Amino acid sequence: GLPKNHPDFLTSYNNLAIVNDQLGNFKIAADYINQALAQAEGQFGPNHPTVALLLSSLATNRRTVGDFHQAQLYD
Repeated sequence: GLPKNHPDFLTSYNNLAIVNDQLGNFKIAADYINQALAQAEGQFGPNHPTVALLLSSLATNRRTVGDFHQAQLYD
């Protein structure tokens, strides 16, 4: 199989987050975003555009469920 840090995992985590978000499974979506974020930070470092995009996705996810304080931490 592929190593856990393979870019395909990052894409898959992000896609699973999108699907779960659209289904209203916001907690599951946040879990997948966090997995993608951890991988992206490990691969690219904290200042990479992919990391910024995932942080924005996490902020949107948190706002959707009314957790505005947590959303501000990711914006």
